[in-house]
Amino acid sequence: MKKNILVYYQNPYPSIFIESLVVEFQKKGHNVKFLTKSVRGILHERIEGNGIVVSHYNPNAPQFFRFILHWWFLIRYCRKNKIDIVYSQLQLANLVALLAQYFIRANVYPCRHHVDEVMLVKNKTAMRIDKAVNKLAKKIIVVANAAKRFMVEHENVKPEKI
Repeated sequence: MKKNILVYYQNPYPSIFIESLVVEFQKKGHNVKFLTKSVRGILHERIEGNGIVVSHYNPNAPQFFRFILHWWFLIRYCRKNKIDIVYSQLQLANLVALLAQYFIRANVYPCRHHVDEVMLVKNKTAMRIDKAVNKLAKKIIVVANAAKRFMVEHENVKPEKI
């Protein structure tokens, strides 16, 4: 069944993983859109070159207000485009998407890319974001077994959630 899928990403930098993901969803017959919470960049151009609708939103505001504006923009975007699935990538995009899930009909699937980097550098903000994402998410997609193992053993996330 054809779905309206939004891949929601954090930055404009080239990523073979993200490009491949978006193109593969499209090849499977889904209506795919790509949105970043950044300025337009090379990644946007490369994905757009595959015939995929690309958008970006980067309001000029203080950090906290920018977060709220992204949240509100994502809610309106999903409603306007009748998005069925939000596949969010990276910490801040995951948090914005998960807070928006209560106001949209789409299922939100955050993707976890990192393992223990946040803990090793003792980035308390990033640790709080990980904790919030783990709590708010119904399901979390991880790109490696090491990430799943770390989440279960060190962050006390139930394996069936991953």
